[in-house]
Amino acid sequence: MPGRLSKIAARLGVPANRLNALSARWRMRFPHEGYREHHRVPLWHENAPFVLITSQRAGSTLGTAWFLHHAGLLDRAKDYDPFVHRYEQDILFRRTGYLDGLEQALRDKPVYKLMRDPGERAFASYLQLHNAEVADDPRDHRRAVRERIVQEMGLGSTYDTPLPFADFLRFLAQADHRYLEGHEARQANLYEKNLPRGLPAVLRLEEFGPDIRRVEESLGLPLSSNSEIEGFGHAGHRVPKREDAEGFRRMMNEGAGLPWHGTAPMVTTATIEAYPEAKALLRQAFGPDYELLRTQTNKVAGNSR
Repeated sequence: MPGRLSKIAARLGVPANRLNALSARWRMRFPHEGYREHHRVPLWHENAPFVLITSQRAGSTLGTAWFLHHAGLLDRAKDYDPFVHRYEQDILFRRTGYLDGLEQALRDKPVYKLMRDPGERAFASYLQLHNAEVADDPRDHRRAVRERIVQEMGLGSTYDTPLPFADFLRFLAQADHRYLEGHEARQANLYEKNLPRGLPAVLRLEEFGPDIRRVEESLGLPLSSNSEIEGFGHAGHRVPKREDAEGFRRMMNEGAGLPWHGTAPMVTTATIEAYPEAKALLRQAFGPDYELLRTQTNKVAGNSR
């Protein structure tokens, strides 16, 4: 959902990457609140029998495509732009009365939230701060994010200062997540505590196929085939990974190179738990995510609220 800053910048013809940089800096001072929190406006449509909440770096492209599929809009969205978030942002969220309709949908329909393992997601967010675009494009919004972290952690004063993963977690553990960019902030949103039907039921990205089929079966929807799920796609910025304990140790203590190239270590919560201090920081930073995953994953097999 475009905020006030986005609308003003669009009218002024500000380039997309510049707008993203402005948005990242804006969030450091004035967080979006309510259903706009971290730009994670819940997805609803009159043709879809459920509401879906997604988070950045947690399968949001996959989840959005699945939602649009059941709203009968996926082909139209991909015709508009292969990256389905363009349709989401430019068309779906700009519908007249979207937020009023969302309020009603949240009262009438089951609400699901797609979530990713917090440790895996935290490491993916960390790697995204080391992309070639961060090194090459002065207007890339991740420069502002990276610069803030290294300064607040006392590591240096510029965006290209080496950033150990341990310091990244330390920053997230002490930060007020209302003021973080959505890719780094926890997945649990403040507004979810006050939804009319209670906390959303969790769909796990790691079990996406089985979880969505249970939802589809419970709601009387056609079951998504393997080929359809594959067709929902992803954002296209996944990093190839492999088991690499030594490589992860270096990233944890020394940081990754900027820009980062090649195959990254495979990291999950279990990987990070081998480092006691980092484990504690991860749990401190993303405690609400772990709690939501623990308490809400058993609700995906039907509308039991």
